[in-house]
Amino acid sequence: MPKFEKYDGHGNPVAHLKRYCNQLRGAGGKEELLMAYFGESLFEIASEWYKDQEITHWNVNSLSNLKKKTAESFRKYVVKWHEQTARVKPLMEEIEMVMVFLQAQEVDYFQNMMSVVGKPFAEAIKIGEMVENCLKQVES
Repeated sequence: MPKFEKYDGHGNPVAHLKRYCNQLRGAGGKEELLMAYFGESLFEIASEWYKDQEITHWNVNSLSNLKKKTAESFRKYVVKWHEQTARVKPLMEEIEMVMVFLQAQEVDYFQNMMSVVGKPFAEAIKIGEMVENCLKQVES
C-alpha cells in the first residue's frame, strides 16, 4: 500500500483527490481500494469532516459482510472493521456491535467466539486473537 500525502483541509481538495487516485491506481489499486482507503489520506479537520458525513449505504449488513482476508491478521482486520462502525448511522450500542462482528466471522472464528455474546468488544478482540493463534498452530 503506497504512502499517501495527507490532506488536512487546507489547500485544494480536488488536487488532493486527483493525486490520491493517481497514486493508488499507479500501485494497481482497484475501485474498491480507492473507496476503502480514502479516509487514510485525510487527517485533522478533513478526517473529522469525512467521518461525520452521512453515508446512507453503510448499515449493519455492510459490516456483517466485511470479512477478514486470508492473509490479513486478525488485529488488522478488527481495526479496519471497527473503523467502519463509525460510518453506520445511527451509531450502534456495544452489544449490537459485538453481535454484528460475530456475524461477520468465518466459521472457525464464529464457533470459537460465541462466548463473547453480551460482553465488551475488547473481549471479542482478545478471544479472536486467541482463536487466530490456535489456528496458526494447527496449520504449522
